[in-house]
Amino acid sequence: MAHGDYCDYNNYVIKIQDLTTDVQQLVDFASSTPSTGGGDSPECYEWALHKAQQLDWSEDSAKALVVIGDCEPHPPSYTDQKINWHTELDVLKGMGVKVYGVFCNSGEGNAKKFYEELADRTGGCLLRLANFSLITEMFLGVCYKESNPEQLEAFTEELKQEGKLTEETEVLMKQLENTKPSEESKAEDTPSYLKKYNFGWWNFEQDHTKTPQYSYNSETDKWTEYNNPTQKQTSTYTPVLTPPPSSTSGDKNSPISGNYVSRHRKSSRKGRGCNVM
Repeated sequence: MAHGDYCDYNNYVIKIQDLTTDVQQLVDFASSTPSTGGGDSPECYEWALHKAQQLDWSEDSAKALVVIGDCEPHPPSYTDQKINWHTELDVLKGMGVKVYGVFCNSGEGNAKKFYEELADRTGGCLLRLANFSLITEMFLGVCYKESNPEQLEAFTEELKQEGKLTEETEVLMKQLENTKPSEESKAEDTPSYLKKYNFGWWNFEQDHTKTPQYSYNSETDKWTEYNNPTQKQTSTYTPVLTPPPSSTSGDKNSPISGNYVSRHRKSSRKGRGCNVM
């Protein structure tokens, strides 16, 4: 998946290549997808979380979604679809998808909390990616971690033997090795995560925007600028009052072929595979 933001609707907001074992399809997708212009600071991560639910996830495989970025998501008021990233994340969790939050900003701003939450709530990992040249090792590391912790250790040792275990790569592998799945939180009338922070994009009671900026046409799957001067819009958001769906997982012993978005790397190691997008 590749995405820009809603303001990039004339180019694309999001492009999707479904999960596949066809390496050439992945290469063609990566090489043919153009960049976007960007615009405002938040990005449409909430829309990406929603669209990720529609991928062809295998029922009997480990599932992982890697979200790479440096900004925070939009609050529901930003579009006429009222997309709630908390809800979208809970749906993915209920599908058994672990989300890896990869924060690419060198700072420690509020946006980092979004990537922490992606990982904490789904049992994924928070990763810091300071150098994009490590993206292949990062994706492979996620696959090996989801397949079997021993696979990740073997991959790290392979990099060391090949002289490719740089200081930055070693830090990345240790982040994957040392992160433990978060404990399931008890069900509450109002999920505790809504109370964590008062940012408008986190606690939507603090978001007082009344008019959305963009509209979605489900028939064309296209976004456009919002334009409805004759109808006064008010925020209709209310906090989620139901606990997230229980997490499900696939058969931990099933040998599955690995699906991942990265450069193909040959390896003689075998083990349970995973769907990584």
